[in-house]
Amino acid sequence: MPSPKPVIKKLEKVTVNFLNNLKVINENSELDNASKLGKVQKLVDQLPWDDFDTEEKEFLADVIAPAIESMGYNPWSII
Repeated sequence: MPSPKPVIKKLEKVTVNFLNNLKVINENSELDNASKLGKVQKLVDQLPWDDFDTEEKEFLADVIAPAIESMGYNPWSII
């Protein structure tokens, strides 16, 4: 059963914002690896996980995981 349209829009907005913020962190040459990891963890923790049901949470995790992995981190230890 598909999610309601407002939930889909929220997932889209949350995902785009996350990916944009992740890009800023990744491109910040002033941060060392540990600082980047901390900022990525904070970014993940700030996602509105409680606003989504289990399937929506899984979808969000599956979408953001490759981006986190592309930075060299294990996404499943962060998410």
